[in-house]
Amino acid sequence: GALILFACVQATILIVGLARGERLTRIGWCGLGLAVGGLVLLLAPSPGTGGEAVPLFPAALMAIAGITWGVYTLIGRGSSDATGQTARNFLIAALLVAPMLALDSAAPRWDGALLAVLSGTVTSALGYVVWYMVTPRLGLASVASVQLGTPVVAAVGGVVLLGESAGWRLILGGAIILGGIALPLVRPTPPS
Repeated sequence: GALILFACVQATILIVGLARGERLTRIGWCGLGLAVGGLVLLLAPSPGTGGEAVPLFPAALMAIAGITWGVYTLIGRGSSDATGQTARNFLIAALLVAPMLALDSAAPRWDGALLAVLSGTVTSALGYVVWYMVTPRLGLASVASVQLGTPVVAAVGGVVLLGESAGWRLILGGAIILGGIALPLVRPTPPS
């Protein structure tokens, strides 16, 4: 599911960029290819684990989520008030989700509710604010590549905060993703 999600985010951003006339350099294509390859290594099922075919309906939902995330990124990138727009979007989302609490027979614990609110309003919202401050300075190919850093950050968070193991796939896949992201962003320094 995560591979479908992130592939659709990247594809959406790249297709819009190409339609707007942006062109990727060879280094940009190489960096994007490396980052996608690292993502596949990081998230694909391990060989010999008896992986099954992906069910069509859930795969389609992940594709739709990836496309909408890509569109959301493009809209925020072009906004003159990305901070205000992000705050309004999070408020609307909270109002839409709040009635779902009535569907659960058990009331959430106060500490769980507090962590959910902090996660949504502080970490996610601040992440989007910083993201939308940076993305106008990047080409769409770089924006698409940098998005692939999300699973690496989540996996490192799992290791640091939850005590999960840092296996070879995380280390190698994460390094390849970060190398792919850095490749088109690093500018050679002219000789003195």
